[in-house]
Amino acid sequence: MPLTITIKKPEDLRSALVKAKHDANKHNIAFEGNERSGNGSGYGFKGSYKVYSDSVEITVQKKPPVITKSKIEKAIEKYCGNL
Repeated sequence: MPLTITIKKPEDLRSALVKAKHDANKHNIAFEGNERSGNGSGYGFKGSYKVYSDSVEITVQKKPPVITKSKIEKAIEKYCGNL
């Protein structure tokens, strides 16, 4: 079952996406997207995002079974809080 997390849209979405793409590339994670939607995968994860007027919806479709959903939520929220 997918895990969906909604976060506040960063004020400078373009810069946040540039940073996210850079970080993904640095860790050999596939990441494609723009200011409307995108997706990424690597290390047993597969996810996507959709941008709305004031929020970003991040959905994790696939994850390693040993990693809990709450751990993923915390990691995403922490990372996005630093964008």
